[in-house]
Amino acid sequence: MIRIHPLECGTITAPAEVFQEDLTGERTVPVMAFLISHPTRGYAVFDTGLRPDMDGRLLFGAYACSLPEDHDLASRLRAIDVDPAKIERLVASHAHFDHLGAADLLPNADLYIHASELERSLADHPKAHGRVALEMGHRRVLTGDSHDLFGDGSCELFHTPGHTCGHQSLRVKRAGGYDVLAGDACYFCETLEPLGVQPHPEDREVYLATLARLRAMARGGDFVVPGHDLGFMASIPGESALSPTFSPVSRPPNG
Repeated sequence: MIRIHPLECGTITAPAEVFQEDLTGERTVPVMAFLISHPTRGYAVFDTGLRPDMDGRLLFGAYACSLPEDHDLASRLRAIDVDPAKIERLVASHAHFDHLGAADLLPNADLYIHASELERSLADHPKAHGRVALEMGHRRVLTGDSHDLFGDGSCELFHTPGHTCGHQSLRVKRAGGYDVLAGDACYFCETLEPLGVQPHPEDREVYLATLARLRAMARGGDFVVPGHDLGFMASIPGESALSPTFSPVSRPPNG
C-alpha cells in the first residue's frame, strides 16, 4: 500500500491578508513536504519545505521564516529511516521558495516540474527562489496536464494553475477516491467552503476555476490536503494513504 508521510519543514509568519483576502491579523503557517512511499517503486517527495539558510530571514518584506535545527527535509527523512540520497523523484508543486528552495537536500532525485513552471522560473520570477534548485543539475522530467508518477496509475500529477501558471497537485488513489496534495492551489482547510481567495494569484480567474475544481473533488469524496494548514491531520479518513502521525521530530498539530 502506498503511504504518504507529512513532514513539517519550517514555518512562515506573515500578515494573514497575504494568504487570503478575508483574513486579518498575523498568521503562522506550516511549510510542508510529503514523502510518498510506494511498495515496489521507491520514494517520491512532494515539495521540499524551507532551505536551512532561510531560518530567521524576512523574505519579500512579509514572510518571516523559521526552520529550527533538525526540522529541514533531510533531517525529517532520516528521522523515519529514509536516506535523502536515495529519493528518486522530487515533485515541485511550483517553484516558490517555500516549495522548491531545499531541492539540494535531495541530490539524486529527478525533478518533476510542469513545463510552463520551468519556463516561468528560468525567466527569474521574483518569488521563484526555487530557481536556484533548477540550476543544480537535477535531471528534469517535464510534466503537463497529467503525469503518471510511478507508471502504474497509483499517483497522478495534474495541472492546477492559477497560483502560478505551472502549479501542479498530486492525487493518490485509495479506496473510495483519492488523497489530493493540493499545494498552494488551496492554502487552508477552510479555503474550499466557502472559497477563500488568495490576494495575488498569478491569474485570478484561472485560480478560482482550479479552486472550484478542488472543491468539487472534495464534495465527491476525495480528501484534499491544503498546502499550509495542519488542520487536515484531525480529519484524515480511515481509508486514506496519509499517515496520521508526524516523524519523531515533528510537532503535533496545534502543538
